[in-house]
Amino acid sequence: MNPIIYDFKRSFLRLSVVIFLVVFAVVGIGIGYLVYHTSVGNLPPSSYYNMNFVGIVFKYPNGTVVVHGYVFDNQGNPLVTTIEMLSYSGKVISTVQSNSSGFFTIQGNNASCIIVKYSTYQEKAITSVAGSESLLQQPVMMSVQIICNVSEFYNYKEYNGEALAIVTGVKNCVGKLILVTISNKGELNLTFYNEGLKIIGSCIINYSDYITITSIKIKPGTQFISMGDKNIRGLALTSEYSPIPHIEYSINQGVISSSSLFQSFFPIIMIYLAYVLYSKLIDSGAVEFIISRPLTRASFYLTRLTSGLLTGVVTSIIFSLIVGGVFSVLVHYFPSFVVTMLIIELVSILSFYYILSFMLSNFIKSATATLGISIALFFIIRIVEGLLPIFLPTNVVNIIGYYVNPTSICSVAMYLSTHLTLAGAPFNLGISIAAQLAWLIGLSLLGYLKFRRMDL
Repeated sequence: MNPIIYDFKRSFLRLSVVIFLVVFAVVGIGIGYLVYHTSVGNLPPSSYYNMNFVGIVFKYPNGTVVVHGYVFDNQGNPLVTTIEMLSYSGKVISTVQSNSSGFFTIQGNNASCIIVKYSTYQEKAITSVAGSESLLQQPVMMSVQIICNVSEFYNYKEYNGEALAIVTGVKNCVGKLILVTISNKGELNLTFYNEGLKIIGSCIINYSDYITITSIKIKPGTQFISMGDKNIRGLALTSEYSPIPHIEYSINQGVISSSSLFQSFFPIIMIYLAYVLYSKLIDSGAVEFIISRPLTRASFYLTRLTSGLLTGVVTSIIFSLIVGGVFSVLVHYFPSFVVTMLIIELVSILSFYYILSFMLSNFIKSATATLGISIALFFIIRIVEGLLPIFLPTNVVNIIGYYVNPTSICSVAMYLSTHLTLAGAPFNLGISIAAQLAWLIGLSLLGYLKFRRMDL
C-alpha cells in the first residue's frame, strides 16, 4: 500500500478525528437549521418549486376574463402544464394546457383565479381582488392586471405597476429575462449599478407582445438593477441583483453560520494530528527507528505531511457536503456555490495550521510544548484578525487580510460568499492565492531543511 494512503487512513480514522467530525457536523447542522428556520423556513412551499408562471389578465365589462401566460422552470425554460380557471364558487369553468413553448391562453366568465398544475406542484393566482367588485356589477371598462407566482430561485425581480421583470438562470453573467407588461409594444430600460450604486452599464429591451422571453447579459459587478422609471426624488428605483439564485443567498447565511464553530475549533484537531503523526515521534526518538529502515528522511517527512493535509481536505469536503445536504433536504436544492466556498475556506485554514505545527516540531524539542505553542498561536492569530479592523484603516486591513494573511485564500472565499462576484474586489486573486501558497510551501520547506540537519 502507498505509504501516504496508509498514513492517511491512520490519521483520518483516528478516533479523535472521527468523533470531532461527527460532533461539529451535528452542531453545524443545528446552527444551519436555526438560521434556515428564521429566514428561508418561513417562506411558502411554492418558494422551493421548480415551477413558475406569469400572466397578463384582461377583464371585460361583460364578465369575460382572458389570461395570457407563460409557465417556466427555475432556469427560465418553458414547461408544459395544465391550467384551470375557476369561478368564485370554486367550480372549474375552463381548462387548457401550455404549449411546448410554455405559453397559454385561457378564458371564462366571472373567473376568480387560475390554478397551474405541474407534476406534484399546484399553484394559484388571483385574477381579481376578492370583494373589490360585486358579482352583479361588472366594470364599466376593461381592466388589465399582471399576475405571477414565482419561486425564490430568481436572480432579479422587479414590479413597477406596469411591468414585471424577472431574470433567472444566470450563468457566466448571461440569464433569461421574462418580461410581462400591460402594453404589447414598447421598450424596457434596465440600468446596472455596482455595490456603491454607481452606474456600470445599461441595456434596452424592445418588446412587441405582452409577455417577452429573451436572453440578457448582466454587467459583471452588478449589485442592483433599476427598471426604467425614476421616483419623485429623481433617483432610479432599484432592486437587488444576485448572480446566484436568490434563495441560495439566503441559504448562504445559514451555511456560513453553521460552519463558524467548525472553523473556530477544528484547526486544533489538525494541530493535535501533527502532534501525533510527527511531533511525538521526534520527541520520543521513534523517528530514528522508522528512518533506519529503507526510508529516507525526505520520504518520511513528505509522507507524514501529505497524509495530514489529505485528512484536512477530506474532512472539509465531508463536513461541507453534510451541511449542504441538509439544506438540500429542507429546500430541495443543493447550494453548490456556497458549499464550494465553504470547502475552500476550510481547506485553507486546516492546511495552514497543520503545516505550522508540523514545522514548529522541528525547532522545538518538546512535543508537548510544540502542541501548546501551536494552539496558542492559533488563538493569537484569530484575536489579531478580529482586532485589526478596529485599529487600522480599511485599505490596510485589506492588504493584510488578502496578501499577508497566511489563510488569504480563506479570506477570498469568504468575500465571494458575501459579495458573490470578484468584480470590484479589493484584492488581486492571483496574488492572494500566491500569498497563501508561499506560506504553505515556505513553512514546509523550512521544516524540512531543519529536519534534514536534525541530530536524531
